[in-house]
Amino acid sequence: MKQQKERSTRVVSIIALIGLAVAAIALIWRIRSHQNALLFACVGLFYGFLLYYGFKGYQKPHGNMIQILMLILAVYVASTTVVTDNRWAFTSWVTLLASNLAAVFMGFMAGRLNKIEENRYTAVLVSILLFIRCLWFLENLNMAGAEIVLFVLDRCLALLMWIALALIYFFRYEEHRKAGE
Repeated sequence: MKQQKERSTRVVSIIALIGLAVAAIALIWRIRSHQNALLFACVGLFYGFLLYYGFKGYQKPHGNMIQILMLILAVYVASTTVVTDNRWAFTSWVTLLASNLAAVFMGFMAGRLNKIEENRYTAVLVSILLFIRCLWFLENLNMAGAEIVLFVLDRCLALLMWIALALIYFFRYEEHRKAGE
C-alpha cells in the first residue's frame, strides 16, 4: 500500500512538473507573440494550490482543495474561449463547444466529489473534450513549424492540468473519504 501511494505521488508529481514546464513555455510564447497573458493568473493560482496540496496537503487530505482546483481550472478553460488571441480572429465552434462543455462538466464534478463511480465517466468525458480542444488547430491554416508546436502546447496546458487533478482525485479518494468521517 505504501509503495502504491509513493508511486501515485511520483506519477502526479511528474505530470504536474510537465504541466508547469508547458505553462512556462506557453507563457513565454504568449508574451513574445504579444498575446494576452492575463489568463495565466488562473494557471499560476492553480499550480500554487496544486503545489501546496502536493507538499503540505498530503499530510492531511482535504477535499475542498480539490474542489477549488477543479473550479479554478473550469474558470480557466471557460475564459480561454472568451478572451481572444490577437493572431486568431475567430475560434472554431468545435473548440468553443469542447471547451465550454469541459468547463461545465468540471464544475459538475466539483460539486459531486463523493460520487467516485459516476465521476470516472465524467473525468473521461472531460479528458476527451480537452483533447479535442488541444488538437483542433485547423482554425488557422497559416501556421507553420514551431508555431504549430507552441500553439498545441498552449492548448494542451488545460489537458495536462486536468490529468494531474483527476489523478490526485482518484488516487487519494479513499484517504479523503476516511478523513471526512
